[in-house]
Amino acid sequence: MTTFSITYDLRNPGRDYEKVISKIKQLGSGNWCRVTESAWFITSPANAGTIRDALAAVTDGNDKIMVHSVADNWASWHLGDEVNKCSLPASSVRAST
Repeated sequence: MTTFSITYDLRNPGRDYEKVISKIKQLGSGNWCRVTESAWFITSPANAGTIRDALAAVTDGNDKIMVHSVADNWASWHLGDEVNKCSLPASSVRAST
């Protein structure tokens, strides 16, 4: 299982956030966390391309999607509560300041 960061930019027209959010949660199989309005962590056995393609299937042609694996070396600012509430394995996400 790999922890991925997913970010997206839904552009006009369309902007169906519910489809995207539902798909992210499905891809995370219960191991997901929304850290900002359009940024998520998920843990999945899939690869980044497979996750991207699954999200592209529920977005419009002008939307933007970024999926990448999360290594142990990362930092954030003022995300402590959100990250600490994640339903990800403890070794995948550490508390931030």
